Amino acid sequence: MTSELAFVCDAQRVAGWNDKRRETAARITQCARQLSADRGFDDFTLDELADCAEVSRRTLFNYFDGKMEAVLGLPPAGTAAAIEQFVAGGPDGDLFADATYVARVVLAQKEVTRTDWTTMHLAFDRNPKVLAAALLSFRMIGEDLIRLIEQREGTPAGDPRAVVTLSSLGALFEASVRTFIAATNTRPLIDLFDSYVEAMRELIAPAA
Repeated sequence: MTSELAFVCDAQRVAGWNDKRRETAARITQCARQLSADRGFDDFTLDELADCAEVSRRTLFNYFDGKMEAVLGLPPAGTAAAIEQFVAGGPDGDLFADATYVARVVLAQKEVTRTDWTTMHLAFDRNPKVLAAALLSFRMIGEDLIRLIEQREGTPAGDPRAVVTLSSLGALFEASVRTFIAATNTRPLIDLFDSYVEAMRELIAPAA
């Protein structure tokens, strides 16, 4: 695997943690997002974040470099294994289907609730500084993932299939989360994502 990619490195780091460390990191991120949504990113301190997460200030820095990284969070458990399988050409050998599988691994986090997704969006929407950092982070992750697709497919930089695959899944991912956190929605997140993927397939290649 291309370990110099920041997103991959983060995924590998989390993969090496035990459940307790993953749970602590997730709790810190949940608190950072809640405080950002409720009070504003600039209006809470690291000490207040530590108190909310029930850890010491020193422990915070064992997981994150600061408040912004805590708000943005880390890849979920299982991401590194899914990426490694994807780069190796799996699980099915079809580019879009396999990229969809990686997206499903991220969306299928059992510990992430509707409230968690809602809080994350509120933290981003109510804090321009956080939103800007999130967009930059997503862009960098996207660039990493495009490189992984090119590595998997053995194509040169700029392969349009890599860009289209990532852009399509990114749009479906975002639409699924937006629908999931809507007050009128009762469907599980992963079901929404699967239905949107199927709808896109039908639009691109309608049944005869």
